[in-house]
Amino acid sequence: IHHLDQALTELDLVDAPNEELCQVLIAAGRTHLSAGDSRLSKTCYQQALGLIDEGRDTRLYAQAMHGMGTIYEATRRFKQATDCFRVALSIQRSGMIHDAEYLADIVATLLSFGSLHEKQGNLDLALSCFTEAYRMCHAQDHNHAADVEKATSLASMGWVYHTKGCLKLAMTMYRDSIALLRPLLGEHRNVAAVLIKIGMIFVEEGRDQRAAEVYKEALRMQ
Repeated sequence: IHHLDQALTELDLVDAPNEELCQVLIAAGRTHLSAGDSRLSKTCYQQALGLIDEGRDTRLYAQAMHGMGTIYEATRRFKQATDCFRVALSIQRSGMIHDAEYLADIVATLLSFGSLHEKQGNLDLALSCFTEAYRMCHAQDHNHAADVEKATSLASMGWVYHTKGCLKLAMTMYRDSIALLRPLLGEHRNVAAVLIKIGMIFVEEGRDQRAAEVYKEALRMQ
């Protein structure tokens, strides 16, 4: 966060182009939100939107709208989050669909939109978003970021099926997600999160010993 704030100060001092300033503001917004400061995050995204020419810097505009949507989702303002995600997706879908950067943006927005639908109990809409994100990742050439998003999509799809009571299908997706994540991230908290969900299925199946083993493994990664 300190480095991003310093970059913003330096860009202001040299009267940097709006595009460069927006990129740093968007990155700062993401960082502040990850740190749990939605107020500062929102300020960064709002400042970015104020600098962006929607008709020209469409990718940055969509990224900032996605960011605003994540803040609204985190603060349970679901209608506003839905509006932001819809705007972001509309811009991203009309962009350079075969451009890898646009595809990465669409996947990120779909995962956020799916999470929003899941929180509201709209499981079919959530599954639709997660499935589209998975297919987009699967269609890309192998790279670290796309493969992590692919694994995230699988875990998210698994959670929807888990919630629907389709435990066998959910378990398959969780295990496929783990198989992708371990070589990419190693002993990572994202791997632990999926292991915990696998443990939940074991509990539901009455396999308490297996659940305990999986939970212990997950705890080592926290």
